Amino acid sequence: MIKNRAFIILIIIIVIGGIIIGTGIIYRNTKYSLDKIMELLNSQTELPNNVYVEQENFYGTSTEAYLRAKIYIKDNVVYTYQDGTESQNIEMLYDFSRSELIAIVHDLKTITYFSTGSSKEYILSNNFNYDWLKEYKEQYKYLGKETIDNKTYIIFSITEDNIKNIFYIDVENKYISKTENYRRDNNEYKLETTVNYKYLYNVVKDEDILKFDSNNYQDYTVQGEIN
Repeated sequence: MIKNRAFIILIIIIVIGGIIIGTGIIYRNTKYSLDKIMELLNSQTELPNNVYVEQENFYGTSTEAYLRAKIYIKDNVVYTYQDGTESQNIEMLYDFSRSELIAIVHDLKTITYFSTGSSKEYILSNNFNYDWLKEYKEQYKYLGKETIDNKTYIIFSITEDNIKNIFYIDVENKYISKTENYRRDNNEYKLETTVNYKYLYNVVKDEDILKFDSNNYQDYTVQGEIN
């Protein structure tokens, strides 16, 4: 009787193990349509209330960023700081409640005032709103899943003419964390640029946002209209 119970328990363990393994295989081999990708991504049509974004751009296989950007967003204000091997040292302050943009180019010692115009849409489409992907159903291809540094990524490509863009979705956080841009040369796609993104929510403090005071830049040339 005890032997029969042990045998039954063993069978149950094997069945449960088979279900778990089978489910894992199905999960790994699931093919995602573009519609499924859009459901997975945390696409946003309005600026988040509090988020920090880091962006690094690289040429080819280089490990030295030609552009680095830090973006702080809090309460409808966006502060960006960028530099890099091929970028000027620039600070920009977008105050959407006042429709005002201040750009400080330290290399040129200039301060320029603009209207924010379509700046919000630009920031959204580059960092938060992925709706533009819907236009590329015919060019879309699912490439699979990959685990890097204990994180799972869903990978897909958009190919148009001689350009192929490969996207890595951070499954846990539901955003695109890396894009690779390839150009076809003699029937071979060669990596041109890579862009890495990192998002941290609810970490931005008031002191992270530039407190702009023109008195700090008295030797800078001021351009544009001051509200």
